[in-house]
Amino acid sequence: MSHVVTTSAIYYDPDPQTSIIKADQKLLDFYNDTGYNDGDDSQVSPWVIRFELDATKMMGRSLSMELIDNKLNEAFADYSINIIRQIDLEEDQKLVLRLRIPEMELGENETTPIFLKQVEDNIMN
Repeated sequence: MSHVVTTSAIYYDPDPQTSIIKADQKLLDFYNDTGYNDGDDSQVSPWVIRFELDATKMMGRSLSMELIDNKLNEAFADYSINIIRQIDLEEDQKLVLRLRIPEMELGENETTPIFLKQVEDNIMN
């Protein structure tokens, strides 16, 4: 995915219904209002990996947000990841994909941000 991602970052964004990232609130409102987000939000991590994607590069590679969503769900099927993504590109809108994992027990020296960084690196390579 590194060929189409312009930025990626890990945020502590504890409420899955809202966001500390003002630019994402419209996207979250859409998911909450339309029922696209039908998962159990009580089980997700308060941490989110946020990707911004380049629409022009995606079109040049014949990629869609739906295809990327499907591939990520296949690749991380063992984790029951929660993905919220742009459905359609509106004028002057960034393509955003937000990924959360469920709360899980981690190794002795591992924290959720460290684990998410490993997930992020895996997605980017």
